[in-house]
Amino acid sequence: MFRALSRLGVVLIAALSTSSWAVAQRTTVHRLDGPPVKLAQLVSIDGEKLGGLDDDGQSKTLDLATVVAMDFGRTLQPANADVRLRFFNGDVIDGVVIGGDEQFLELEHRDLGPIRFDIESIGQLEVLGNLSESGGSFRARDDEDTLYLYREGGRSDVLVGVLESFSREGLVFESLLGSKRYRYSELVALALPPLGELEPPEGTQAQLALKTGGRLSGRLIGVGPTKVKIGREPAGEIEVPLSALLELSLQSDRFTHLSDLDPIEVLEQPAFGDRGSFLFPFQKDRSVTGGPLRLGGRVYLKGLGVHSRCRLVYDLGGKYQSFQSRIGVDDSVLDLEARGSVIFRVLLDGKTLYESEVVQGGSEPVDVPALDVEGGRRLELIVDFASDYDIADRADWVRPILIKS
Repeated sequence: MFRALSRLGVVLIAALSTSSWAVAQRTTVHRLDGPPVKLAQLVSIDGEKLGGLDDDGQSKTLDLATVVAMDFGRTLQPANADVRLRFFNGDVIDGVVIGGDEQFLELEHRDLGPIRFDIESIGQLEVLGNLSESGGSFRARDDEDTLYLYREGGRSDVLVGVLESFSREGLVFESLLGSKRYRYSELVALALPPLGELEPPEGTQAQLALKTGGRLSGRLIGVGPTKVKIGREPAGEIEVPLSALLELSLQSDRFTHLSDLDPIEVLEQPAFGDRGSFLFPFQKDRSVTGGPLRLGGRVYLKGLGVHSRCRLVYDLGGKYQSFQSRIGVDDSVLDLEARGSVIFRVLLDGKTLYESEVVQGGSEPVDVPALDVEGGRRLELIVDFASDYDIADRADWVRPILIKS
């Protein structure tokens, strides 16, 4: 196998540039220590501060360590892509393969142009036109490169072997059938095994939500008048036009995104049948159907997508001061006849801290007020069905944040 035995992976360190950059972009800044701040113009970002002008032209300066996310107020648009790349760190991007060698894959993206990605960071390549409606699940078999060949009727044959190279037309794959070129139209997916553990991220991380539905993570190098620049070693730097962004999400030592933690208990129970018949396991940073988290026409990078009835339990270890989130029924139900009907609850050490009214699809997202969890150990997030049993109960906890003591 040409890929290195010790995978370098994608570096998720996001050290903010110490120099300031002028930016002309209307932005809503979501922060820990107060309500969102709307900026008519984002003026500068440096190592500690975010500066901008409000609608009245008044200067605003915010502590960057308290910024959770910046929302650019756009909606999803088609990606016009042939393939989808899924990365081991959870990133996703659609585009057109234009080449690749033994170390990197080159992808053409509608808004970003040509981008180079480290092969060892990629878990799956999916051919969008040949995916079934359910998408499917593709895994590397026996820790080997695995090719899924398209067959009529939604079936796929599987080859295990060694990926050799990419081109615009297809890829070269060596298996028991020999070294052979396969056109993308012949494929459903390529699955690659991880070559080691992901290095734990250090410092502040940044994630970018693209208006084509993808997401990218990396070192936040700087923000210019029209672009944001991130680093993804060893592939290098990527410049992303601000016009291509839905959201920029930040992480710091001041808070923890709940979706970055693993629950210690998961209980998922349909309205009818036993737990074994539950078809919609919860998802991190995606809706329960696998798509972007969408509430009120907005896309959110961070959160939990669940289906009622669902109970997620987290061990806080007494390390956190407060919990906050936004809740609602995912906008994906707007394409269905049913709109969903759920109730959200938050419990700490068995005591109810919050219970929502009935929430339905198409209604405005609800902000859960900051809840005191000081000294608490067991946090429970519960979504229960209300009327209409659990039909279309695709519920989202978006930007669920634990603020550290």
